[in-house]
Amino acid sequence: MDGDGLHIVEWVKKKMGSFEPAINILDSKLRGMPDQIVQEMLQTLGIAMFCVNSSPSERPTMKEVVALLMEVKSPPEEWGKTSQQPLIKPVNHG
Repeated sequence: MDGDGLHIVEWVKKKMGSFEPAINILDSKLRGMPDQIVQEMLQTLGIAMFCVNSSPSERPTMKEVVALLMEVKSPPEEWGKTSQQPLIKPVNHG
């Protein structure tokens, strides 16, 4: 439960139904991360919301969820293209 007394699913549905940017739903520590990472988080949030559809028949199977999650993940070489610094600094072996 959050400060509004709402279950997390209801809280997220309320936020997504408002005119606030979706990024406000994510943990504030994620702000400033590369755009690619933020987009992946938002896509994952969308999949999560698909899984908690109020109609059980509209929810995806676990096989579908795995396929959707695999589509979200980009290869590491794509990371950081929209940011100034890499997420993981290369190790200098001297």
